Amino acid sequence: MTRSWTDELVEPAAGLARGREWLRVQRRNSGDWLFLAPDGAAGWYGTDPACRRLVPLSPLDDGRLPGLHEALGPPRRNGARHRLLAWRVGRRAVLASSDGERSWITKVYRRDRSLLERWTLPATNPATQWRTPAVLRYDAGTRTIRLERVEGRSLNERWLAGEGRPEDGDRIADLLRWIGTTTLPRRFPRYGVGDEVRLLESRLEAFHATLENPSPAAAPLVRRVCAALRSLPDEPARFCHRDLHDKQILLDGAKGSLIDLDLAAAGPPGLDAGNLLAHLRLRALQGARVPWREIALRVAAVAGPERVHVWTASALLRLALIYARRRREPGLLGQLMRSAEQALERTGDWAEPLPSPRRVSADPARAHEDVEVAPCD
Repeated sequence: MTRSWTDELVEPAAGLARGREWLRVQRRNSGDWLFLAPDGAAGWYGTDPACRRLVPLSPLDDGRLPGLHEALGPPRRNGARHRLLAWRVGRRAVLASSDGERSWITKVYRRDRSLLERWTLPATNPATQWRTPAVLRYDAGTRTIRLERVEGRSLNERWLAGEGRPEDGDRIADLLRWIGTTTLPRRFPRYGVGDEVRLLESRLEAFHATLENPSPAAAPLVRRVCAALRSLPDEPARFCHRDLHDKQILLDGAKGSLIDLDLAAAGPPGLDAGNLLAHLRLRALQGARVPWREIALRVAAVAGPERVHVWTASALLRLALIYARRRREPGLLGQLMRSAEQALERTGDWAEPLPSPRRVSADPARAHEDVEVAPCD
């Protein structure tokens, strides 16, 4: 019998997952579990109070997203129709909306975390042909934002179709230069090294709470990457997308759009580039026919070699910890962890894409040791 990735989960999650393919699992603070089936955006299931069986969840019952109930409930008087594209239970939802003449994207949130400021800060740059979707309306009461629906094909779609080209690195580099010129207001959400360290530590905790036999290599690697992050020199904050990857970049001929600015913040140089580079490596490991080294070279050249290797390592490690809760191919977690260590040291996978290779160790006691990361799955 073929072993599923869910067989590696702790109980009762592993037992509850058997007999069906799942895309993602999530353990909530309350101790119960959520499972996402490949049934579309509303394919979430939750456990009963005793965690003995799974029951389907409805977005109409998600009381923490009142705007979602309003959109998906009885037809509105203005005749608008909505189709659910994505739903994170109790957190946010994305809908394709239309009134018969126009179409737009509706996003519903649990909390308003400077949404308007985040979505409206980057200005369209005619010189580089980059833009972000225009905000059409915002309802503070239901925490619902209406956005222009932009045209284009994502880098992810092109890469998965085997249409990736080295020139994609030039487009990404151009995008990074554009958002790097954004003038930050005095009051804007901030994201720093301390936030990244706390995020890694939180992901590590979830990693250990999710897998029956988590890799012993994870915790030491988290400590090394966190130490490397703390050792980075202080630099002026710049506009950061914070979730920059191939699904967030749409290309339409010479034009391009950057979408999903929910997490945008003033942050460290290298954060966005490192996240993009990590996802680039992830796609290659997942089998996408993409010239990842050539693209990475062009992106790293504008990101600053003295910092981008650390942020790339952190993003790769984050992905390894996150993919413990997602459908994956055997061995992927170990590959991501090894790639994270190599990015930190600029060896192996990252000897060529990251300039100025030299030994980097965040732990002085191990500065001259060669450290091997054991397979973690």
